Amino acid sequence: MNKPSANTLAVYLSGSIAKGHEAAGEFWGAEEKAALSKGMEPHQFIYLDPSDRTDDLSDTISLLGRDMLMVLISDAVIVDARSKRGIGVGAEIDRAETQHIPIVAIVPKETTYHKKNAKILNQSIAHWKHPFIFGYADHVAQDFEQAGKWIGANLISKNIYSLLPSTTGCSKPCSIISRPSFTETYR
Repeated sequence: MNKPSANTLAVYLSGSIAKGHEAAGEFWGAEEKAALSKGMEPHQFIYLDPSDRTDDLSDTISLLGRDMLMVLISDAVIVDARSKRGIGVGAEIDRAETQHIPIVAIVPKETTYHKKNAKILNQSIAHWKHPFIFGYADHVAQDFEQAGKWIGANLISKNIYSLLPSTTGCSKPCSIISRPSFTETYR
């Protein structure tokens, strides 16, 4: 990618990270990033990937601070919800929502968070959708390319984020500065 411009979006990749002590799962990898990139073409973006790190993984507070900072400076959070996720993903979704950062969830049908028939607390539910995923997400996509297309159509082409005055010290759209709720505007 060329040098980022002022209109480059920072996209945080939320999802499980590979942990050697846990069973293998679905993670952000080259294939997922390529499909997301294809969907966002020809727009510029950078990935904020919590699994791309060289810091001390034994420093728990530093890990929390680094990941939350990446969420806060992102222009959108993409949630890989193809399979069951943990408390960290939930915290990232909640932080993005409270800061009015758009959330796009990738939730294929007939997976953990989206079932045709489910039984919850002994109640049968047709077309069940997890309330926290579907309640917080500004858009739910079936796959990574579809998520990228939505980002390109709704975050870039509609020019939701205008450059802030130079008095803020920001030279690009700054997510941590208060802005209108994307959820309220586009639901």
